[in-house]
Amino acid sequence: MKKKLKICAIVPARLTSSRFPSKHLYKANNKTMINHLVDRLKSIKILDDIILATTTNTIDNLLVNEAKKMKIKFFRGSEVNVKQRVLLAGKKFSVDIICLVTGDCPLIDPILVEQLINSYLINKKCVMATYGCFKEYGLPNGMDSGVMQLKAFEKSYKLTKNATEFEHVGLHMYKNPKIFPSLFLYPPKNINFPKLSLTLDYYEDYLVIKKVINHFKNKKKFPTCLEIVEYVIKNKLFNINSGLKRLVL
Repeated sequence: MKKKLKICAIVPARLTSSRFPSKHLYKANNKTMINHLVDRLKSIKILDDIILATTTNTIDNLLVNEAKKMKIKFFRGSEVNVKQRVLLAGKKFSVDIICLVTGDCPLIDPILVEQLINSYLINKKCVMATYGCFKEYGLPNGMDSGVMQLKAFEKSYKLTKNATEFEHVGLHMYKNPKIFPSLFLYPPKNINFPKLSLTLDYYEDYLVIKKVINHFKNKKKFPTCLEIVEYVIKNKLFNINSGLKRLVL
């Protein structure tokens, strides 16, 4: 019998962000940002586990405490070498397929993440798939995720030389499709807003995210990307956090 692949979400997060320190512990509707993210990931049935990949910094003891409260696994590693941290987290828990969602995505749409995982599994020739946000096309920033084979990710780590590619862990694989055959999912037009930010980089982002969470707090299911986009645009919440400096791939 063929061994079942172990598919786990790995969530890199730390509290020492220079732009917005301790951002993952800010609250909306009585839950931390990291808790909102994890709750969304827990609704994805295909995931075997969720692993918080944080640092060995003393301040990140607070994130470890959150992981324990949420009853998810955690791994502690390098602050600077995020790619190594994710890789070692995957190896420690014998992961076959990594579903990478950064801790900056508390509004992530579980439906889109599950769609990405299933698309990856169907396309046998690919070692990576992404539903990302790029300069000209893609999901709103903060809705992006990636799926990759652990063995391919380890190979990419050994080939990585650029400091930026150690920080942005999927970047080396994106840039080398001949070595790492990849699948990119194009979002439909109604959620194709790569310049719209729903990520948690700055305090202003938190203000937007908090408004979204509070607006949908009585909804039984998590709001979809489309519902969030429509709410943000209708209420012009993008005016709060537009114009801030972002990484553009």
